[in-house]
Order: sequence, then structure tokens, then C-alpha cells
Amino acid sequence: MITFPIQKTILHRWPPALAMVVYLSAAFFSLESYLRWQSPVFYLGLFTIFLTCRETTTRQPSFHYGIAAIITGIITCMFPVKTLFFFFASFILFYVLESYRGKLTHLSLFALLLTSPLCSHFILQFGFTIRLHLTAIAGHMLKVMVPDTTVRGNIIIMNGSAYAVDPACMGLNMMVTSLITGILLITLRQQKLDTRVRMLHTCILLGCIVLLNIICNLMRILVLSYYNILPENILHDIAGIVCFVVYLLLPVYMLTAWMVKKRTSRNSLVPPSKPRKTIYSLLHITLFILFCTACYTLQKRPPAISFNPDAGINGYTTSVLPEKGVLKIEGDQSLIYIKPIPNCYAGEHHPVFCWTGSGYTFTKIKLQAKQTFRYYTAQLENEKDLLFTAWWYDNGYTYTTEQWQWRWEMLKGKHPYALINITTATEAELEKEIKRFKQTVNLKKLWNNKL
Repeated sequence: MITFPIQKTILHRWPPALAMVVYLSAAFFSLESYLRWQSPVFYLGLFTIFLTCRETTTRQPSFHYGIAAIITGIITCMFPVKTLFFFFASFILFYVLESYRGKLTHLSLFALLLTSPLCSHFILQFGFTIRLHLTAIAGHMLKVMVPDTTVRGNIIIMNGSAYAVDPACMGLNMMVTSLITGILLITLRQQKLDTRVRMLHTCILLGCIVLLNIICNLMRILVLSYYNILPENILHDIAGIVCFVVYLLLPVYMLTAWMVKKRTSRNSLVPPSKPRKTIYSLLHITLFILFCTACYTLQKRPPAISFNPDAGINGYTTSVLPEKGVLKIEGDQSLIYIKPIPNCYAGEHHPVFCWTGSGYTFTKIKLQAKQTFRYYTAQLENEKDLLFTAWWYDNGYTYTTEQWQWRWEMLKGKHPYALINITTATEAELEKEIKRFKQTVNLKKLWNNKL
């Protein structure tokens, strides 16, 4: 990559460095519990972002991320959501880099999106739904070879043996890792060949990686199910690694090599222009004010929807968890959480997040239907316990299992929804408690009167 020499002294370097330290420190304080610090994939994403930010297309100053930061900053002040604040802070950091080094490539934005908790949340939310569809497809394909094959939820039953399609199949880590790896390979090849991949071709490549992920996981399910390779068998991990290398890693490597070589353009030789100091200064001041306002708004955001403390429930003991505003209902044979959702753009404390964080693994996920009532069920397993759980979305008037339905209805001004999560020690008790909950608990009376 050809760049123009610009002599820099310590006086040129310390203002952007100081700004980066200030913004990073404040963002870390505000997002400490939001980011996935314990995940190796998160650090792979940070490393990829670092490499993409080292690469610039030209030395021409750019306002793109400054404008994006102002827009997301205003929205964050209006709607204090950590996801918005994450992108607001990231756009500010990108803008500081651009005003100091020159325009960044679009790969920085892609790397940011893939590293963000929003991407992880999206894949985790819909991963188990995709897993159910993959299981059904695999079951139909296996039925051609073994006619007595049946599918129940994420369980494939063949020759009297049951195989559970676990979260590793179509899981979060494989999807995000492969996408970030694709961005990383493009970045390294661009730097080596002094070329630039267009945004359209990058999108096509990422779409191909998603498709390869699905094929890879489908092949993994077919191999493990057909040969009845159980998780405790070392061949289970070996088969997974072989499928990952053959059906995903090698095709991604070859696709990246071909695309960078054939679908690229040379970096344009745009000489450095004289910075417009007044505009840059005004933008930096505006962003700093917005950032301070967003930090304050995020810390002082209103609590979640509250419940009416006087609304008792016969046969249950109730308590409200102060941190999340969640209503905890304890029965003789059940543990129930009613998790209020304040608005259409908010997260809903999905059971996958909460129970996984408590050390449990989701297995045998099924979509149940009892007349017009639909709900998800799953088994929760750890080293000591086996529990049965069910969940759906309810607002006292309508119930659903679909993410888009409750978000769309709340966007239209309908009554707020809550996520209902019931957990018991046995499957029979779970069915009994679901029926009892629907007959006993009146959500309309539980909501605080101010709603």
C-alpha cells in the first residue's frame, strides 16, 4: 500500500491518543457487564478490528464515522440502550482514527459488527430455531438410507438410538469465528497484495460463509447420527473438526484468495489534503458533549417495567429481583420467572442466556403446540441436575413464541410483553405447572397500575 510521508511529532500524536484513552476508559466502565470478555472469539474480533484499522484506503480526511457517531449518539441519548452506546463509542473511536490517519476501509465496520454483542445475541437467539430446521432436514435425508428414522425436536431417532443435536451444531462460536476469520483473511491478503476488495464482494463472501456454516453443520449432524457417534466418543470431536476443515475452513480460504485476486482494485493515490481544523474541532467537541450525555443517560436510565406488589398469587411465593425488575414466583414444584420487556428494541433476558450463565446446557429443544397455545420446551443439564423448562412471550392479552411478533406489536403501541419461563424437576410437573400458571396467574393484574 502506497502512503505519503507525513512527519509527525509528539505534539501531533498525543491528542488523538489521549482522546482514545478517555473514550475507551469511559466505554469500558459503561459496558463492563455487556461485553463478552471471557470469550476467545471476542478477542479474535478485537485483533481483526486492530488489523483492519491499521489499513487505510487514502490519506484523505473523512467525516463518515463522525456523522455516524453523532446520529447514534443522539439516538442513544433518546433510547439509552447499551447496544446503541456500544456502536456510538465505536464510531467515535473510528472517527478519531480517521481524523488522525485517514479513511478506514469498510472491513473495519464489518469486523465491528461481527465482534459486537448484537451479532452474538442475534445468532444465539435464532440459533436453536435454525438447529431445529437443520435437524428436520437431516432427518429427511437419513430417512432415505434408514426408513425408520424419526425426528422429535432436536432429537434424531434411528435404529432405536436417539441422537441429540447439541448447541455445538449451528452454534454461536463456529458462525462468528468463521465470519471474523473471513474478514481477517481478506485484510491480510489486501495488505500483502496492496489491493482493496469492494464492499459488495465482501458481503457476497460473508453470505457464502454463512451458507458454508449451514452445510458444514448439516454434514456433521449426518455423519454423527448415521454412525451413531456419541459425545463421549473421541471420534465425535474428530468428526466435527474434519467437517469444519473440509466443508468450511478450506472453502473459505480458497474463496478469499480468489476474491482478493480477481475482485479488487488498486488503492487510489489521493494526496493528503490540508485538514479543515474548524470543522474537525467542532465535531470533536460535539461528540464529546454527546458522549458525556450518553454516559449519564445510560447510568440513569429508567428501571424496567415494575409489577404490582399487592397482587398475590394463590399457592405461590412471589418476590421481585431489584436489578432486573424480574418477578420470581416459587411453587412447591416449580420456579417461575416473569421477565418484563420495557420496549420493542430491548433485550428480553432469554432463558438461553440466563440458564447458560448459571452453568446449564440446553438440550432437546422442542416447539410445543397445544391447540392455539405454542411454547418452547428444553432440558437443562449440568453435572448434578436435570431440569425441564418452558418459555413463551405473553402480555396478558396475546401469547407468542415469535420474536418479531411481540416486537412489532409493541412498536405499534400494544401492551408491553413479558417472557414467561417455567422450570420444574420433571417433564410431567412442567406440563402441570404450565396449565396451572395459565389458570391461576393473571398478568393483567400483575402489571403495575402506572402502566
